[in-house]
Amino acid sequence: MKTRKRVFTVVLCMLMILSFNVFADTSYEEKIIQLYRLSDKAVEFMREHNVDFSIFEGAEILPEGYPFPYSLSIEGFIAQAQAYEFTDEQISAYIRGVISSRPTIIGGPWDNTGRKKVIVPNYPFVINSTSIDFKDSEYPVISYNDITYFPMTWHYCRMLGVTTDWSMEKGLFITKENAFAVPIEYAKADNTSEWNLYAVLPEYDIFVNGKQINNQNEEYPILNFRNVTYFPLTWDFIINELGWTYTFDDENGLVINSL
Repeated sequence: MKTRKRVFTVVLCMLMILSFNVFADTSYEEKIIQLYRLSDKAVEFMREHNVDFSIFEGAEILPEGYPFPYSLSIEGFIAQAQAYEFTDEQISAYIRGVISSRPTIIGGPWDNTGRKKVIVPNYPFVINSTSIDFKDSEYPVISYNDITYFPMTWHYCRMLGVTTDWSMEKGLFITKENAFAVPIEYAKADNTSEWNLYAVLPEYDIFVNGKQINNQNEEYPILNFRNVTYFPLTWDFIINELGWTYTFDDENGLVINSL
């Protein structure tokens, strides 16, 4: 298996070298694909689920642990795919979606209309009496337009008594229910480099307690950051819909409770 991986890496590296000779003749999309960097964990996951690898020609394969945003997005998706029991077809569709949304996923300083510059705040964060260190998390709490945004991951939502249900065809459904999950620590990420701290408006439908959100008309819209939906901590969403309470002060930081 290791030999096969080495051969695969060598072949990809050779493709990258050869590609420089024809770089001027390639499209912008092809140039970006040639700059992909993937971890061996992401590669193994995609191979296990029969993802078409032709779109990754020219990619560089590196050991797990290198904090490349594109690779981290795939690695972060693994837990979601297992939790929701996604089919190979759904996983392939997700990967194709990641490809088409390159500005927020791929590591590089490319700009694109519609991106939202966000920051990662450095104040403490507590969920139901559990202190969470978001500063170098793959899915940190973010701030946009002076409003704090919370990552609606499978585990964080269940820690706060909320369920999430994702469908490629129908979108994201978030419902206040009697859910529970123990705290987990997500992968680490570089949240100090400004080039990778951009979010976008989701293109999928979002439903909260059965009601579809008209995100285009929201003063503080729902965002998508690193392929995770982020909710603004506004009164309407957090208090009225999800039943959470939250407080903020300099000593304790932001405290969210669902109890």
